Amino acid sequence: ALQTAAEVHPWVIPLYVHDDADPSPWPVRGAGLWWRHESLKYFDASLCKLGSRIVYRRGCYIEQVADVLLETGATALHFNRQLEPWHIDRDRDLEAVVTQSLGLQVRSFKANVAAFEPWEVKQKGQTKERLEDPVPTVTCKLGTPPAGWPSSLDLLDLGFGRTAGRKMPPNFRQFNEKRQRLLEVNGTVGEPREDDWAFEMHRFWKVGEHAAMERLEEWLKDAAWGCYFPPGLHPRDKAGGRFRADKNWTAILSPYLRFGDLSPRYVCARCRQALPYELRRLFTKRV
Repeated sequence: ALQTAAEVHPWVIPLYVHDDADPSPWPVRGAGLWWRHESLKYFDASLCKLGSRIVYRRGCYIEQVADVLLETGATALHFNRQLEPWHIDRDRDLEAVVTQSLGLQVRSFKANVAAFEPWEVKQKGQTKERLEDPVPTVTCKLGTPPAGWPSSLDLLDLGFGRTAGRKMPPNFRQFNEKRQRLLEVNGTVGEPREDDWAFEMHRFWKVGEHAAMERLEEWLKDAAWGCYFPPGLHPRDKAGGRFRADKNWTAILSPYLRFGDLSPRYVCARCRQALPYELRRLFTKRV
């Protein structure tokens, strides 16, 4: 969506809306929100190098998008389609509001899958098409809105990166309020290993596009040399171990794919280039 918008329109407003009424039965919580915070921070830094930035909003998803469109005088809305049924319905409602009520152009894009989306039914006997090539990375300067940037929250205001607490707090709270206040006032809360439930995540994971591509290349090298054990075949794969995204008997790519740091289409393209057919087929069918 961003690549096409940058080509077609003189200016672009990257927008992130945290939907307080997320229709998902399993909204992102805890560690997922921490990763989203780090990923957004990295993406915003990348956009700053192109002369742009992310606008952050919180509230009703459709209302916030419409408000930004009206506030800036934008003429079109571009977005990447999501795959879950509840988010598909929300995207359709958004498209209806923008086209019918605001009279603006809407374009959606297939960006979150390598081959086909869930509603694309393959007919019996249909020839399998070649996977599409990945979209080039946006490198051109992005124009700024002539009327100025719309109102925006700070990324910290969303609260995704607040992780004070000796354990992840109950009742789906992101942080321990008392310890978080001490952290923000004093800059530290005792021993970070004990007072920050995301301490080990900070230490293990590097977040962002460059870290994701670096990890992909490391895995491709290991797999090409025969050092990769598919889940269920590794001798140390204990019960539940195959689902650990941080273990070396997995590709350690899951969160990068889940939160958009890495494109499934790019992963498949690099696998075609670097891996023999049988191993490539074994891996890419899980992407």
